[in-house]
Amino acid sequence: MKKRPPNKLQKPQNDPRRIGCVTASEGAAGLLKTKTGKPPSTRKKYAHRLAEDRVKRKITQKWREDDDKDSDLPRAPYIVRRGRILEPMALQIAETLLDIKITDVNFELHPTIEYFGASPDGICDDMLVEVKAQTGGSHSMTRNEQVIPDNYQFQMLLQLACWRHKGYKKVMFISIDDEFPRMDQQVGIAYYEPPEKEILATENDVREFLKEIKSIEDELRKIK
Repeated sequence: MKKRPPNKLQKPQNDPRRIGCVTASEGAAGLLKTKTGKPPSTRKKYAHRLAEDRVKRKITQKWREDDDKDSDLPRAPYIVRRGRILEPMALQIAETLLDIKITDVNFELHPTIEYFGASPDGICDDMLVEVKAQTGGSHSMTRNEQVIPDNYQFQMLLQLACWRHKGYKKVMFISIDDEFPRMDQQVGIAYYEPPEKEILATENDVREFLKEIKSIEDELRKIK
C-alpha cells in the first residue's frame, strides 16, 4: 500500500486569511458552553488573543515546531503530535477499507461571516472528513459504538457551518490508533450529521462572539 503524503495545502502559520479568525479547531475555547449553558472559562482569553492577532497582523504561535530547538514555546500535546503524524495513515486506511477517495483541502472562510473559517482534514463525496488520534478507550468506543467525543462534535459542527454552502451536510469522523495489530482495528469510523437548526444557532453564537472580539480590537487600536 503506497504511503499517503501529508496534506501540504494547510499551513496555518503561513495563511494570512486565518489571522484573527475563529476557527473550527479552536472555536470551542470561545463557544462551547458548559452543561449549565455558561460560556467556557477560556472565552475571554481566546477573544483577546484573536484581537491581538488582528492588530499585530500575525498568528500567535502556541507551540513550537518539533525541529525548532531554540524556541521557548512548549511542544504541542502528545495527542496533537500523534494526530499530525498519523493523519495520512488514517486517511489511507479509510480509503482502503471503504474503497473511497479522500481529497485534501485548504482552509475555507465562511461565505457570509467574516473572521470565521475551518479546515477539515479532507472531503469525500458530500462529506467532510476529520481525523483524530485517540487512546485510553476512546478509540475503541468510536470503532465499536460509533461514539464521537463532544468536543470533536463541536469542532465538526463549526466545520459544517463554514462548508455547508458547498453542499456538505455531514462529517466522517476517523479515529486512529496505530498500536493495534490489524488495519481494520487501527481505525474507527463514525458519522456526524447535526440538524440545520443547530448549525444556524451556532452561527448566531459565532456572530455574537465576533462582536466581542471586534470591541477588544477597537479598544486596542485606540490612541491613548
